[in-house]
Amino acid sequence: MKEIIPQIFLKEDLAALQVNKIPEVVEMVNHILDQGIEEEASDIHFEPKKKNVIVRFRKDGDLFTYKEVEHRLYIKLLSRIKVLSKMNIADFRNCQDGKMEYISERNNQAYKVDVRISIIPTIFGEKMVMRLLDQQKKYLQLHKLGFTPTQLKMINDFVNFQNGMLLCVGPTGSGKTSTLYSILQQFDHQQLNITSIEDPIEYQIENINQCQINEKTNVNFHKTIKYVLRQDPDVIMIGEIRDEETAKLAVRATITGHRVLSTLHTKNAISTVVRLIDMGVQPYYLNSALNGIIGQRLLKKNCPFCSIKVIPTEEEMELLGGECPGNIMIGQGCKVCNQKGTTTRVLVAEVLLFDDRVKDLIRRKTDRKTIRKELGIIHKYNLVEQGKSLLFSGIIPFSEYRKLLFTDEF
Repeated sequence: MKEIIPQIFLKEDLAALQVNKIPEVVEMVNHILDQGIEEEASDIHFEPKKKNVIVRFRKDGDLFTYKEVEHRLYIKLLSRIKVLSKMNIADFRNCQDGKMEYISERNNQAYKVDVRISIIPTIFGEKMVMRLLDQQKKYLQLHKLGFTPTQLKMINDFVNFQNGMLLCVGPTGSGKTSTLYSILQQFDHQQLNITSIEDPIEYQIENINQCQINEKTNVNFHKTIKYVLRQDPDVIMIGEIRDEETAKLAVRATITGHRVLSTLHTKNAISTVVRLIDMGVQPYYLNSALNGIIGQRLLKKNCPFCSIKVIPTEEEMELLGGECPGNIMIGQGCKVCNQKGTTTRVLVAEVLLFDDRVKDLIRRKTDRKTIRKELGIIHKYNLVEQGKSLLFSGIIPFSEYRKLLFTDEF
C-alpha cells in the first residue's frame, strides 16, 4: 500500500495541472466569479453535500443559493482555483489559504478583484470560500456612512487630537474596517506619516504605508507594532487587537504621542472597557490612552416597494416596554428585493466619548459590574436606542431590531 500512494498523488498532480487548461472548467470558474461580482457578493461559498456541491453567494450579510454543481465538475474547478492561488493541489486533507487576482469585464472595462480563498476538508469533500475584495471600490466619505451629526463631531474631534486611541467594535461583518478606512481619509496624508498593520490587507490605499501580518513567518501584530514605532509614525491603524500584548503596545503607543485606530470584537462600547481591563490594561493607562469607542452594526432595511404597516405582537410590545409611538413596517417580498422583503443595509452606531465622567469612573477602580452599570447610565444613546428609532421610523423590521436587544448583556 505504501508503494501505491505516491503514484496516486502523482496522477492527481498531473490531472490537476491539465484541468487548468480545460475550456469547460475555465469558463465555469470565470462565470461564477463574474456572477458573484455582478451580484456584489462579498463571499462565494462552495459546500460539498452527499449528492452535489451547493454554490452560495453572501450579499448584504445573507447567504442565498446560486446554483448546484456536480462533484465531478467541482473537483476540476477546485483544482483550477488551487493552481491559480498557488495552493498544494495534491493536499486535500489539510486546511489551506491562498489568494489570486481576477480581472473581470464590466461596461467594456477591466475590473480588478482580489480573491482570498480558504479551503477546509469536510466529510463530502473540500469546502471552499472565496472572499471578493473589489479594488475599484471607492470608500464612502465618513459623513455618508450613516453616523448622526453628533457622532460625526465626536469622531472628527479625534482626528484633530495630537494623540489617543479610537476603537471600532462589533462582530465580523459590521463594517468596522470600512469605518476605519473612512476615518483614515480624514487625516492629512501629505503632512503625516500614516501606517496600517493589517491581516489581511483588504484594500490598498494611496499614501498609507500598509503592513501585512504573516503569522507563518512570525510577523505578528505586537512584533510589527514595535518596529513601526521606530518609523516615526503619526497615525497607526492596527487591524485588530487580538491579545494582551497587542493591547498593551497599542495603549503604550498612544501615551508616547501617537494616534492609534483599531478594532476589537466586543458586543458594544461599554463591554470594550471591561474587556481591555481583563486583558491586563491598567485603568490609569486606559484613561490616558482612550479617546473614544465606536460600536456598530449593519441592519437590513425594509424594501421600500413592498413594505406594509404591521401591528406588534404581545411579545414584541413587551420587548418595546409597552409603547409603540411609530410605524412598524415589514417587507412582504417582491421582484425588486428578490422576495426577501429587505434591501441593502443601514448603519446603527454608538460613540462613547472618554470624558471626565467616564475617566473618573474607571479611575475609582470599581468592580466590573459597577463599571458596566454606571457606564450604562452615562451612555444612554446606545445601539438599542438608535435601533428603536429606526424601527419606529419603518426603516428596519422588528426581526433586525431584535438582534440589538442582546447587545446590552454582558
